Amino acid sequence: MSVHQTSQLIQLILNSALMITVCVGLMGGLWLRHGAIANQLRYLKSQILKFANSSNGSGPEQLIQLRHERVHLQRRYRLIHNSTLVIHYALLVFIASLFALALRTLVNLSWLIPIALFLFIVGAGGVLVSVAFSLMDFYQYNQASAGRSGRTLNQAKPARTRRSSRGQTTPPWLRSAIASEPPLKTGAI
Repeated sequence: MSVHQTSQLIQLILNSALMITVCVGLMGGLWLRHGAIANQLRYLKSQILKFANSSNGSGPEQLIQLRHERVHLQRRYRLIHNSTLVIHYALLVFIASLFALALRTLVNLSWLIPIALFLFIVGAGGVLVSVAFSLMDFYQYNQASAGRSGRTLNQAKPARTRRSSRGQTTPPWLRSAIASEPPLKTGAI
């Protein structure tokens, strides 16, 4: 092997090693996300069981909302699970690429380099697919957060108030007290 071929081989090995490091970092983040969503699902399951077994009247509405949230979380769980699975396969492909390049340094077989490059491209595609799945999960999380905050705002709207003649608002509890009082006589003394 010439010096030029050796330097190219070292660069290819470093590229594969760098991508292995990137995969391990992404995998750590995805495992944390996967665990957090799994914990949320467990908590929702316990809440659903609690409301299903309770006998108070507020249960059915909250139960429906919790079941809807569980379905949404299950979709997100599948996405993050697929993302984690794909990043595992990408890591294995990068390790195979690195192994093929290391084998090329020991054995003078020229066909090992195109195989290693093909494996590198497949691994890079796997990383992109994994990132796409995790971005879809983040998108669904943001959509759910926006929906929850919109519902919270709609539920937390204050009661409608009446405007007085001066443009000030009168709350409903004060309106009933004002209505029961006799009108004030404003006349010149």
